[in-house]
Amino acid sequence: AALFLLALTTFGLRFAGMAGFDDALFLDPAGRITEGPTWNIGFLVDDTVVWPRGDKLSGITAGLLDVVAPGVGLRTVRSI
Repeated sequence: AALFLLALTTFGLRFAGMAGFDDALFLDPAGRITEGPTWNIGFLVDDTVVWPRGDKLSGITAGLLDVVAPGVGLRTVRSI
């Protein structure tokens, strides 16, 4: 599984670069945002960090934000 994910990440970055972009944003089969090749993506909406709910790897930064957010008055949800 790890080799497949590495290949997908490499392919995504290479494909984006050939199209003139610096990075890539992955979508699931339903067209929902999931993550970037080497990063998670979340959106700050008012007092809530909104994470995509599609299948993705758990990132270190996303995990830390889930732990720290309540201490600074933020919620985290998965709903995009």
